Amino acid sequence: MSAWKLTYRSLIFFCISGLFFLPLPEDTLWWRQAANSGHVIVFLLLSLVLSRYLGYPARFKTRGQSYAAIILAGMLLGVGVELIQYHTGREASALDLLTNLLGLISGLCLVEAFRLNEGSEYRRVRFLLFVTGLTLIIVCIMPLLLLSVSYIERNKAFPVIADFDAHWTAAFTRFNKTSLVAKAEHEPDGMNRVRFEPTEYPGISIVEPVSDWTEYDRLVVTLYSNNDHVIRVTLRVHDVVHNQSHSDRYNISLAVGPGMNMYEILLKDVEQAPSKRKMDMTSISGLILFASDQEKPVTLGVSNIRLVEH
Repeated sequence: MSAWKLTYRSLIFFCISGLFFLPLPEDTLWWRQAANSGHVIVFLLLSLVLSRYLGYPARFKTRGQSYAAIILAGMLLGVGVELIQYHTGREASALDLLTNLLGLISGLCLVEAFRLNEGSEYRRVRFLLFVTGLTLIIVCIMPLLLLSVSYIERNKAFPVIADFDAHWTAAFTRFNKTSLVAKAEHEPDGMNRVRFEPTEYPGISIVEPVSDWTEYDRLVVTLYSNNDHVIRVTLRVHDVVHNQSHSDRYNISLAVGPGMNMYEILLKDVEQAPSKRKMDMTSISGLILFASDQEKPVTLGVSNIRLVEH
């Protein structure tokens, strides 16, 4: 075996081992998406290796048989990896299998494009194969690219924690037993109109905000209500070492009256909120706004959430 073959096959082995079995450097949205998108590159490389062993005409009479064998072998390996991940605590999903399949197909397109002769009669076919292979790769890594843009825009917008008129906010917003509803014409701009269902703790979460809040002294939250009575919601802030107990985070009950309601929360109170320690204001990891004990659905407008200085 040549040094080149040994090198690239070893590289593929280490890529598969690292992507599927090693812990992520950080448990963040970006790294989780990078691991998911990385499937397409790893299985593209895998298709190159498999084509050496299962290629036409060495092993099969037709290219169709060869490609079917390569895809089957690759998918069986992918299923095996997903099963191992499931039993080792790593996330396994059907979407990963789809990405694996697209990686195998994109690799076969590129392999076939290189194998075709340089003659003019093959030029169009080579071009289509290249375009198809590259398109499949781009489709698979596009979620990572879009998320990366959202991170950049989030950082540029800071000290705004959430701007519901900006596309980047959606990447860091999670809805639990809540849903977005259409805004009425008379309601102010910049509002995310959220319907809270009458279940246990329906809420809206902002995950992975810019984590260092030490240069600011207040958190400003604006809520709008078109209800004719006061609605009570709870605002929660926690850091990365939060142990999930009620006493280890900041909680405050907000009374939301009809119309616009603005709340200014002192960050020194947030810092002192955990009962047995100070909150790490350099490592804030989430903010949740949730309701409780609602007998019927309630709709509130949630406006920009931001930090302010002295």
